[in-house]
Amino acid sequence: MDMRIAYVIVAYKGAGLIERLLRAIYMPQNIYCLHLDKKSPEIFKRAIRSFVRCLPNVFVTKKLVDVIWGHISVLRAELNCMEDLFNSDVPWKYLITLVAQDFPLYDNKGIVQGLKQLNGLNNIESYVMPEHFAYRADYIWELRNTGEGVEHLGYRMDCTWRAKPPPPHNIKIMKGWNHIAATRKFVDFVLHDKVASDFYKWVSDIFIPDEVFFSSLQRHPGTPGGYHDKEEPEWIMRAFGWVANGNNRVCYGQWVRENCWLSTRDLGWVFANKNKHKLFTQKIPFLFEENLVECLVAIVQGRTYPS
Repeated sequence: MDMRIAYVIVAYKGAGLIERLLRAIYMPQNIYCLHLDKKSPEIFKRAIRSFVRCLPNVFVTKKLVDVIWGHISVLRAELNCMEDLFNSDVPWKYLITLVAQDFPLYDNKGIVQGLKQLNGLNNIESYVMPEHFAYRADYIWELRNTGEGVEHLGYRMDCTWRAKPPPPHNIKIMKGWNHIAATRKFVDFVLHDKVASDFYKWVSDIFIPDEVFFSSLQRHPGTPGGYHDKEEPEWIMRAFGWVANGNNRVCYGQWVRENCWLSTRDLGWVFANKNKHKLFTQKIPFLFEENLVECLVAIVQGRTYPS
């Protein structure tokens, strides 16, 4: 119990998958906050609340937002849970962000060992915004209701082509996945420091701000637990198949929006040596193979984290 962990889990469907995820990461000394998309079906939200009700350290945040991909609401959902966790009585040291389709590659002991090896730093992917993605943060974007589709598919983010002013506090725009491990001091900084609050306002009208906010703050001078030189620590938060991943382009499951939705055969590359430091994998399909989850559970239990 020398390192308690706070978890943020953001979800919009997949009650069965969330239950399996919680079983895999649950420990009584940790604390878990779930954000359920405000527009998700009531039957889904009731199912989640029913099985977390008996766990005193698992709760659904009361500050639910309507989450739209590419919009500031993705980041807002995470921050709402972060605020609840920061204000809790549990003295956690690290916070980890997850979504319903994630699954651990180590048990709690292994995850703790991985976090200890961070030596008090955050683990946040952070690299210079590629030129071909610069338009996402160079211009003001607006949310449009198209009236087409269901869930978040009835909305889209449109570029106005009106230029953004420079970021506040000379923050350099960086990019990275929003799957993070953050120290308690970093979460305090994100929630309460003027630098972070000013930057949150600035990113609120760009495209996919959740892939800019944490990554940019991570490199900003003075950020607790951040990287403030040219070193590039390994990002250990996910092993996943993505079309831009180069050698990880193999997918025996199904490609969905450029991400590999895993099958049992994909566990070969998920657990490959190059991924030995990764703490989690994604994406587990919502209609998952029972064998896939059972294999993950069996492999993960007692797996030793490498030094």
